[in-house]
Amino acid sequence: MRWPLVFLSVSCVSSSSSERTAVKVGAEPPGRYSSSNLVQSLYDDILPALAERHSTVLNLSTPAQWQERQAVVRPRLEALLGPFPSANRSATPKTIERGTVTGSGFTVQKLLVETRPRYFVPSALWLPQNHSGALPAILYAVGHEGPGFRWNGSDDWQNPGGDQIVQINLVKRGFAVLSFDPLGQGERQMYPDLTGGLGSYKSTFEHEFIARQIFLTGQSAASFWVWDMFILMDILREHPDVDPSRLGDAGCSGGGMQVAYHAAVDPRVSVASIACYTSMFKVDFAPNGPDTAPMGGGGPADGEQTWPLAFASDAATLDKPDLIEIRAPRPTQVLLTTLDQCFPIAGGREAIAESRPAFAALGSPSNLATHEAVHWHGYVNGNREAAYGFLMEMLNNTSSGLGSKELYNVTKSVYDPTLGYNRNIMPSPPYLPGEQLAVTSTGCVTSAPEINNGNGSLSVHDVVVDIAQRQISRLETLRNTDPSNFIRNIRSTAAAVAGMKPTFEELILTRKSPILLRGEGRCTISLDVHQSSGGDVQNAVIYVSGTPSEAPNSSYHANRIEELVSAGYTVVEAVLCGLESGGVYDHSNKSTQNRAAADLAQGLNRSIVGIHAVDVMRVAHFVNTTQRQRLLAVLAHDQLASAVLHAAVVHPVAVPAVVVVGAVASYESVVLSRLYSLQDDYRQIFGVLRHYDIPDLIAAAGAPVFVAGATDAVHETLSFADATRIYRFPQRILSERFRLSLNSTMTET
Repeated sequence: MRWPLVFLSVSCVSSSSSERTAVKVGAEPPGRYSSSNLVQSLYDDILPALAERHSTVLNLSTPAQWQERQAVVRPRLEALLGPFPSANRSATPKTIERGTVTGSGFTVQKLLVETRPRYFVPSALWLPQNHSGALPAILYAVGHEGPGFRWNGSDDWQNPGGDQIVQINLVKRGFAVLSFDPLGQGERQMYPDLTGGLGSYKSTFEHEFIARQIFLTGQSAASFWVWDMFILMDILREHPDVDPSRLGDAGCSGGGMQVAYHAAVDPRVSVASIACYTSMFKVDFAPNGPDTAPMGGGGPADGEQTWPLAFASDAATLDKPDLIEIRAPRPTQVLLTTLDQCFPIAGGREAIAESRPAFAALGSPSNLATHEAVHWHGYVNGNREAAYGFLMEMLNNTSSGLGSKELYNVTKSVYDPTLGYNRNIMPSPPYLPGEQLAVTSTGCVTSAPEINNGNGSLSVHDVVVDIAQRQISRLETLRNTDPSNFIRNIRSTAAAVAGMKPTFEELILTRKSPILLRGEGRCTISLDVHQSSGGDVQNAVIYVSGTPSEAPNSSYHANRIEELVSAGYTVVEAVLCGLESGGVYDHSNKSTQNRAAADLAQGLNRSIVGIHAVDVMRVAHFVNTTQRQRLLAVLAHDQLASAVLHAAVVHPVAVPAVVVVGAVASYESVVLSRLYSLQDDYRQIFGVLRHYDIPDLIAAAGAPVFVAGATDAVHETLSFADATRIYRFPQRILSERFRLSLNSTMTET
């Protein structure tokens, strides 16, 4: 077949120049619509589901009603936080003992615990010296502190005393305490090469980096944290010095999250103390004005705090109070701070107020305990003391006679000019040096020779690859055994998988400069029409990229558009929802808007890919029905390739041809590669590998597809062998309607 001239080189600027006129994008669209309103629109979408859920809960009053609610919520939470270890697993997990350290009145046994086959967690079992009888035990979860359970935060303005002070206080009160390193922390760094080396911690980065690969498989990142805690609880339950009927969880911030998750789904947790996590999603995700932080609450937290499908309309909506209410009437404590900058106290208070009736109806109103400390986000004295007292009372542990008073209270606070804030001065508690609490010989489980016969522990990526490989193998089987049915299934399910909601009613907001189309919710799609000054140009190309041509540092796209105009095409440059400078994909703003939009969309069983696919369909519909030009193709760069391909599959009539330039070739490559570009989160579709991959979309598209300069997960251009392997299926299905160039030069054929 003869391909249209739109498949010209986009790697070299044309030597000829042609004046062009453009319908410019205005600064502000009319009324309540704005191109930067994607986060607000998605936030608006979660509110009705959350309000309906809240109304349902407020109408519960009898024990039977609350038990029925728990029966509905339990499988939803298990789907979100699972899968969990098999109930018939061996009673005691494999452990490697790594020595014992003696402290002031206690010992610490250092352990490597196998929570999955060949996958180990550094842990510390704190035991009081000279104890008698079976001990109550606490599984203690640390927050995001880099050193993990070893952290001594005596100079930290938010958490004076760190995690060691909590563990020491508990063990001196006669508790057995099992603490551990979460993923990305302590001796469990998975990506030290990306964070500055061992001991240079960026835990939230690692959590997010891990999560984005896990999400593609249709499993929540939280499941990895919860699975570890299930196995670690086995250690406590089976320990000869522990009373298995008196087991509890405690933690703050990220540790509070871990406790809230684990205690909600593991019935062995008799008592739970949750600090600085409880809130309501409507508060956490409430956007603020432009002069304040982009998110009004905790906002876009790191990956394990994302709740995929929580607000989906086809199932019971979930909110944070469900983690408390599912525990009723088991003893549960919620600790808040009045100045919490991550989870505002208004959300915590409302969550507690909603949960109290569950404990009252089920006969134990006093089993929901709360305490507020006047402080920022953190495990401060007042809340620690409340936790000690609650755990002692509810686990029947008064043998130490110490009461709940903090053993190492802050005595004064002085301004430290090198830190820029007040430093808490404390009596010196019997901290153990971090090196004494080192569990591995190398500082990292993945390189420790004492694990797996010198090979070290598997990494979290190894586990994710194992999950993904099963899905990838299934897709390959479908391609080879029943390709026609596979393609039909893709065409019938792609809209649902990506969370697309195609609508074209009242599409046009303004017909003259600027051209603005209605996008997602309050969003607009802005069109910049570029054409030769010579007059009416018959053939049009829709051009979409992650960076508008008039944005800073976007000369590449301006030059590509100029080439096409010079070749005689009308170019409709579409700025999709949130893609304007400062919007969702502005990389200077990625830690806020981008993650917030992705988190909200994922909770709604949608995706930014799906939202932008519908934007492309709207632009194509506009060009096809209102313009004089004939739409020839949609040209997508890099991050928008998946969106354009989804549009072509779901609405083939509107998209006559697709050109993809410089895009990651497959979701498979993102999951299987240990490293990938972190900017690829905008391609995120929860569970997409359960259904199809990007090359399968190409095969299912009704339009011809040209791929140029395809890359691997780290944006290196594919080799000929890799490209041949990855695109074998669409080449076989589309034949002459598929063209591939290994670089970004597209020449006429």
